[in-house]
Amino acid sequence: MKILIPTMPNDTHAMNVHLALKKLGHESKLWYTADFPSQQTHSFEIKNNDIAWNARGSDLEIRNEDFDVVWYRRPRKPVLPNTIHPEDQHNALQENILFFQTFWNTIAPNATWINPYKNSLAANCKLLQLKAANQVGFKT
Repeated sequence: MKILIPTMPNDTHAMNVHLALKKLGHESKLWYTADFPSQQTHSFEIKNNDIAWNARGSDLEIRNEDFDVVWYRRPRKPVLPNTIHPEDQHNALQENILFFQTFWNTIAPNATWINPYKNSLAANCKLLQLKAANQVGFKT
Protein backbone atom coordinates (compact mmCIF):
# COMPACT_ATOMS: atom_id res chain seq x y z
CA MET A 1 0.00 0.00 0.00
CA LYS A 2 1.20 3.54 -0.82
CA ILE A 3 0.37 6.28 1.68
CA LEU A 4 0.83 10.06 1.40
CA ILE A 5 0.91 12.11 4.60
CA PRO A 6 0.64 15.88 4.04
CA THR A 7 1.94 17.35 7.29
CA MET A 8 4.46 19.71 8.84
CA PRO A 9 8.00 19.16 10.14
CA ASN A 10 8.23 18.03 13.76
CA ASP A 11 4.82 16.32 13.68
CA THR A 12 5.97 13.37 15.79
CA HIS A 13 2.65 11.53 15.41
CA ALA A 14 2.93 11.63 11.60
CA MET A 15 6.59 10.60 11.78
CA ASN A 16 5.85 7.64 14.04
CA VAL A 17 2.97 6.45 11.84
CA HIS A 18 5.17 6.88 8.77
CA LEU A 19 7.93 4.75 10.34
CA ALA A 20 5.44 2.10 11.53
CA LEU A 21 3.92 1.86 8.04
CA LYS A 22 7.36 1.44 6.49
CA LYS A 23 8.21 -1.24 9.07
CA LEU A 24 5.06 -3.10 8.00
CA GLY A 25 6.24 -3.00 4.39
CA HIS A 26 4.11 -0.14 3.08
CA GLU A 27 5.39 2.77 1.04
CA SER A 28 4.81 5.95 3.01
CA LYS A 29 5.78 9.51 2.15
CA LEU A 30 5.76 12.53 4.44
CA TRP A 31 4.99 15.67 2.48
CA TYR A 32 5.85 18.99 4.09
CA THR A 33 3.38 21.25 2.31
CA ALA A 34 4.80 24.53 3.63
CA ASP A 35 7.93 23.91 1.55
CA PHE A 36 5.95 25.18 -1.44
CA PRO A 37 6.87 27.39 -3.29
CA SER A 38 10.31 28.06 -1.81
CA GLN A 39 11.54 24.45 -1.96
CA GLN A 40 8.94 22.69 -4.14
CA THR A 41 7.33 23.06 -7.54
CA HIS A 42 3.92 21.74 -8.53
CA SER A 43 2.63 21.11 -12.00
CA PHE A 44 -0.71 20.03 -13.42
CA GLU A 45 -1.63 18.62 -16.80
CA ILE A 46 -5.12 17.92 -18.06
CA LYS A 47 -5.10 14.87 -20.32
CA ASN A 48 -7.54 12.10 -21.15
CA ASN A 49 -10.22 13.76 -18.99
CA ASP A 50 -7.97 13.47 -15.93
CA ILE A 51 -5.74 15.86 -14.04
CA ALA A 52 -2.17 14.71 -13.59
CA TRP A 53 -0.38 16.42 -10.69
CA ASN A 54 3.17 16.22 -9.55
CA ALA A 55 5.25 17.88 -6.87
CA ARG A 56 9.02 18.08 -6.87
CA GLY A 57 11.57 19.24 -4.36
CA SER A 58 15.16 18.49 -3.41
CA ASP A 59 14.14 15.22 -1.75
CA LEU A 60 10.57 14.97 -3.03
CA GLU A 61 8.85 13.41 -6.03
CA ILE A 62 5.09 12.92 -5.81
CA ARG A 63 2.53 12.10 -8.51
CA ASN A 64 -1.19 11.97 -7.81
CA GLU A 65 -1.61 8.45 -9.13
CA ASP A 66 1.02 7.09 -6.75
CA PHE A 67 -1.14 6.70 -3.64
CA ASP A 68 -3.78 4.33 -2.29
CA VAL A 69 -4.33 6.36 0.88
CA VAL A 70 -3.94 10.05 1.76
CA TRP A 71 -3.87 10.91 5.45
CA TYR A 72 -4.69 14.63 5.48
CA ARG A 73 -2.79 15.08 8.71
CA ARG A 74 -1.53 18.61 9.31
CA PRO A 75 -0.76 20.30 6.02
CA ARG A 76 0.47 23.86 6.31
CA LYS A 77 -0.03 26.85 4.08
CA PRO A 78 2.74 27.85 1.67
CA VAL A 79 5.72 29.75 3.00
CA LEU A 80 7.07 32.25 0.52
CA PRO A 81 10.78 32.75 -0.08
CA ASN A 82 12.40 35.92 1.25
CA THR A 83 13.28 36.99 -2.29
CA ILE A 84 9.77 38.32 -3.02
CA HIS A 85 9.58 42.11 -2.95
CA PRO A 86 7.83 43.32 0.24
CA GLU A 87 5.10 45.07 -1.77
CA ASP A 88 4.31 41.80 -3.58
CA GLN A 89 4.34 39.48 -0.55
CA HIS A 90 0.67 39.85 0.46
CA ASN A 91 -0.65 39.20 -3.05
CA ALA A 92 1.79 36.35 -3.66
CA LEU A 93 0.83 34.68 -0.39
CA GLN A 94 -2.90 35.02 -1.13
CA GLU A 95 -2.44 33.49 -4.59
CA ASN A 96 -0.43 30.57 -3.18
CA ILE A 97 -3.02 29.93 -0.45
CA LEU A 98 -5.83 29.93 -3.03
CA PHE A 99 -3.81 27.52 -5.15
CA PHE A 100 -3.40 25.18 -2.19
CA GLN A 101 -7.09 25.34 -1.28
CA THR A 102 -8.17 24.32 -4.77
CA PHE A 103 -5.85 21.48 -5.59
CA TRP A 104 -6.86 19.14 -2.73
CA ASN A 105 -9.85 18.17 -4.85
CA THR A 106 -7.63 16.93 -7.69
CA ILE A 107 -4.74 15.08 -6.10
CA ALA A 108 -5.00 11.33 -5.50
CA PRO A 109 -8.57 11.07 -6.82
CA ASN A 110 -8.70 7.29 -6.46
CA ALA A 111 -7.17 7.16 -2.98
CA THR A 112 -8.98 6.61 0.28
CA TRP A 113 -8.74 9.84 2.27
CA ILE A 114 -8.42 10.00 6.03
CA ASN A 115 -9.68 13.40 7.21
CA PRO A 116 -10.74 14.54 3.72
CA TYR A 117 -10.12 18.20 2.95
CA LYS A 118 -13.80 19.16 2.63
CA ASN A 119 -14.63 17.46 5.93
CA SER A 120 -11.72 19.16 7.69
CA LEU A 121 -13.05 22.55 6.61
CA ALA A 122 -16.43 21.77 8.17
CA ALA A 123 -14.81 20.29 11.29
CA ASN A 124 -12.79 23.48 11.82
CA CYS A 125 -15.79 25.79 11.41
CA LYS A 126 -16.68 27.12 14.88
CA LEU A 127 -20.25 27.97 13.89
CA LEU A 128 -20.89 24.39 12.74
CA GLN A 129 -19.29 23.12 15.96
CA LEU A 130 -21.61 25.29 18.04
CA LYS A 131 -24.62 24.16 16.01
CA ALA A 132 -23.68 20.48 16.52
CA ALA A 133 -23.13 21.07 20.24
CA ASN A 134 -26.54 22.70 20.49
CA GLN A 135 -28.18 19.82 18.58
CA VAL A 136 -26.87 17.25 21.07
CA GLY A 137 -28.00 19.25 24.08
CA PHE A 138 -25.01 21.35 25.10
CA LYS A 139 -25.81 24.87 26.25
CA THR A 140 -23.99 27.35 24.10
